[in-house]
Parts: sequence; structure tokens; C-alpha cells
Amino acid sequence: MVAEASDVKLFIYDVRGRLINTLTTDHQPEGAYQVQWDGLNQVGKPVSTGVYFCRLEAGSFSQTIKMVYLQ
Repeated sequence: MVAEASDVKLFIYDVRGRLINTLTTDHQPEGAYQVQWDGLNQVGKPVSTGVYFCRLEAGSFSQTIKMVYLQ
């Protein structure tokens, strides 16, 4: 949920902290959104099964969650 209109960025990182993919970097109005990651890296190649982190940055708010990707 984006609490107020702001620049929204959504990133996927691996367990070593390397950027795997950038899912969005847009200005979004207030509201709820859904994003689905297709398991691909920035060059379009599939990633391995494992643990990844999703980081949301919206204005001054940021949150990181841990995910498990299974093929």
C-alpha cells in the first residue's frame, strides 16, 4: 500500500546483496498495488531456486521482505 503519491521503487536482491532485478521505478498515486516477479534477472535469464529479498522504497518509507523462490 502506497500511503501517498510518491516515487516508488521495487528491487529484488540475492542473499549476497547483489541487485537481481528492478521491478518498478515509477511515480505512483496513493493506493494498493500488486506486482508479480517472473523469476528473471535484469537480462532476462531465470534465477536459481533460493532465498531473495524484495525491497520497497516509497518516499521516505522503505521495507524489505525475505522470499523463497521455487522453480
